[in-house]
Amino acid sequence: MIPLIGSLAKLFREPLAPASVTVADEAFRSLAEYSSDVICRIGHDGVFRYVSPSASVLFGVEPEQMVGTSAMLYILPDDHPAVAAAMARIGSGQFDEVRTEARTVRPDGREVWVEASAKLMPGSDPAVSEAVLVLRDITERKRAETRWASQALEDSLTGLANRRALDEALDHEWRRTVRTGSQMALILLDIDHFKKFNDHYGHQAGDGCLHAVATVVKAAARGPTDVAARYGGEEFALLLGDPMGDAVKIAEDIRTAVVALGVHHAGVGPGAVVTVSIGVANVFARPGSTITMPDMLVQAADSALYRAKDHGRNRVEAAIVFAPAKAI
Repeated sequence: MIPLIGSLAKLFREPLAPASVTVADEAFRSLAEYSSDVICRIGHDGVFRYVSPSASVLFGVEPEQMVGTSAMLYILPDDHPAVAAAMARIGSGQFDEVRTEARTVRPDGREVWVEASAKLMPGSDPAVSEAVLVLRDITERKRAETRWASQALEDSLTGLANRRALDEALDHEWRRTVRTGSQMALILLDIDHFKKFNDHYGHQAGDGCLHAVATVVKAAARGPTDVAARYGGEEFALLLGDPMGDAVKIAEDIRTAVVALGVHHAGVGPGAVVTVSIGVANVFARPGSTITMPDMLVQAADSALYRAKDHGRNRVEAAIVFAPAKAI
């Protein structure tokens, strides 16, 4: 797109009437008038001097209505800083070309992602500069990027966060815990005798069992920083960022909710249902001992989980970890 802008900058050297462009080169006239990209001329004040006809498709606004108005009128407020910074860079004269991305909303309410590429008009004084701006709809690309990012951090079977997403959340929440001198908790749970369930009912039923338990774990994630994840195999995790309630009670609620599902587990015995064993670890930030976090939190929850298994399964065991306020 950048070479295109350079050619257009030459094209627009002559003054423009608001509603039309007069150029010697018919090829460039066709490019400006019929390109699917929106081609604009914008002043140093951020006001449109010329807008090509394709603006009606991209913005849902006729180009004649946009001429003489500020570009910021069409940008979502959250993206104003990025656009303002890009305009400042091109206006400084230190950058020949500038590219940025921003969101706009059409009159029909549809949000559109736009890639904007700008080049300073040749020979113009940066203090009163004008620029050629090419705008392109990148909404589908952004949606694809969001899908890819989601898939990279999501377990495909259960829809919960995957191990990678949990590790990132653990690190982020631990840093917040240190910064605020507060606490966080991790719940690890394992489906009891899951291999026997798979052997008895088959893997398709096993997947259904995993999905059912995942639904219970997800429902227990209520805080804005809580993360429900599939930890691996038949093991799940629930990260509680600065838990407002008792993490052990939340774990016990999960345990009883899984029993209440009533998923039969004949592989264990007549009348048996699927149950889970749960380990809970709370960590409190405080000056003192040396400890590596958040690995120690995971180890503590894992140890509590194995105690629950050793003590008969279908139960909750807990641990408390004290960490120095300056631990990393």
